[in-house]
Amino acid sequence: MSLKCIRAIAAAALAATFIAPVTAQAFEPPTPQSFIHNCAPKQVVVAPGGGNTNPVMPDNLPIGHITADVGIQLGNRADTDVTYVPYQSYGFAATSYPQASADGYTKASHTIARIQNDCPNSRISLVGYSLGADVSARIINDAAHGKGALDPSRFASAALYANPYQGGNGAAQYPAKPDVNTGSLGQLDGGFGNLGAKVLEVCHSDDAVCNYPKKYRKLAEASMDLDTLHGKFPRSVARELTHYNPKDYYTLIRGFLRHNAYGGSDSAAGVQWVNNH
Repeated sequence: MSLKCIRAIAAAALAATFIAPVTAQAFEPPTPQSFIHNCAPKQVVVAPGGGNTNPVMPDNLPIGHITADVGIQLGNRADTDVTYVPYQSYGFAATSYPQASADGYTKASHTIARIQNDCPNSRISLVGYSLGADVSARIINDAAHGKGALDPSRFASAALYANPYQGGNGAAQYPAKPDVNTGSLGQLDGGFGNLGAKVLEVCHSDDAVCNYPKKYRKLAEASMDLDTLHGKFPRSVARELTHYNPKDYYTLIRGFLRHNAYGGSDSAAGVQWVNNH
């Protein structure tokens, strides 16, 4: 297989890893919560997935695969305000994945800090999909270990969809399963600690992002510096792909396509979890 073909396959597969089609839904813009007494008791911070948002998006626009649907349903309750995190979400495409993740983490942390300051009587829940789940999971992990912006005493719940840090973090699982899926980025050091009982991880067994095949672990590691817009295609990615056969390519691409297959029952599980905590 030529290097050109390998690059084409890798770009298509890896771009699909954390990038889902952007979906925005019709809505009535909520009234800005300018005063403390107007803050709903439940504040939900939503981090859309890769390729689903950008830094200039308004923070009251329901957007993103899964996150738009979940956010709208949660926001329909009188006791809940929903804020979406706008950030540079184009990892692998316009920047490296770690840079996109870092920007999401920074922007989400600022949003959380602002809400905690403006709404001292409210509790905070997080919702994230894919790259947004990565961001949310790391924020919870830090809070559980005395770091970061999120005050653990203010943390109410989280629904994380297709978390690349899936498994072994102490969270509840949906669909319920006897084993623990492992995401493409491994598991978080220390997991969610004593906050784990408040977190729901939603992962389909055929989703290659949150249930990444062990034999392809080196490919995930090699792809972290991939940045197609700036012509960055690490040689380590090409070298790793030369070890694979057509069946491997099919497995990976199918798993990444299934990453975008979350639907109604998955949304309902997350909405119910957040509403009940």
